[in-house]
Amino acid sequence: MIDDIDLIVSVAIDYYQNNLSQNEIAKKIHASRPTVSNLIKKAKELGIVKIYIHHPAYDKHKMQSYIQEKYKLNKVIITNEGGDHESNKELVGKACAKYLNTQLPTSKYIGIGWGTTLYHFVEAVSTQNYPEIEFVSLIGGFGIDNVKFHSNHLVYKLSERLNAKPIYFNAPAIAETQEIKEIFIKSKLYSDMLLKTSNLDAIIIGIGNPTESSTYNKFGIINKFEAKELEKDGAVVDILSTFYDENMNEVPSKITNRMIGLPLSQILKAKNRIILASGEEKIAALKTLLKTNIVTTLIIDQTIANNL
Repeated sequence: MIDDIDLIVSVAIDYYQNNLSQNEIAKKIHASRPTVSNLIKKAKELGIVKIYIHHPAYDKHKMQSYIQEKYKLNKVIITNEGGDHESNKELVGKACAKYLNTQLPTSKYIGIGWGTTLYHFVEAVSTQNYPEIEFVSLIGGFGIDNVKFHSNHLVYKLSERLNAKPIYFNAPAIAETQEIKEIFIKSKLYSDMLLKTSNLDAIIIGIGNPTESSTYNKFGIINKFEAKELEKDGAVVDILSTFYDENMNEVPSKITNRMIGLPLSQILKAKNRIILASGEEKIAALKTLLKTNIVTTLIIDQTIANNL
């Protein structure tokens, strides 16, 4: 029966075109349901039935699977093309907000980074009730300007929208001097912060290229001369204001020696490390990062996806 081509074609037509169930076909041909199942399988093996998916999202989902497998990630989300740089950031932020909804029921501690893409993410989060969750700031603030992009402010907004508890990083992102930084990282405040970030269920952070970062330029944190110096020293990746070269070694400089953020060793302790990235200038940084096991979940725009 399994080798009867006419029967195989007949069963395939009934199943795929006439929408009969396998049980209905089994009664029709006086056979068991497993036999019908095997006939349908045989139809695909012989090329009698070929299944095509016709949808604009097909290529995107195929690319997500390809990137996920290539870099051994748990999850990859690629957004649609937004038309301009800011729109693409907004779409990445919205995608992260949607993804966060799947993580909230099983999370208790979530760390939050800083920056413009993270701002769009927080703006897209809908009002919900998760009083048992603590949102933890992972880096201090950059002066008194552009406060809405600071980690502490983003944690406050998230906690307000989700009725959660905010935990702030009460320190500047850049100390006035290296000596002041050294004093701070020896303080109880900093050791308490490390303890608080040792059991994070997830972190949500953006990455950058410190030599081309529009955010650093907007904040006036790194000038053109400092960017050139960092480029000469091999800096290609920025994570929570620590700069790394293509081998993920820290790159020391006058500015990085004063920066205060969560160290990479602490970031790696988070169970789910969610990285957001948008814009062509992030491609080199992200490729470097993906050589390691730092990323578990990746949310990116189409331009970056096309280059991975």
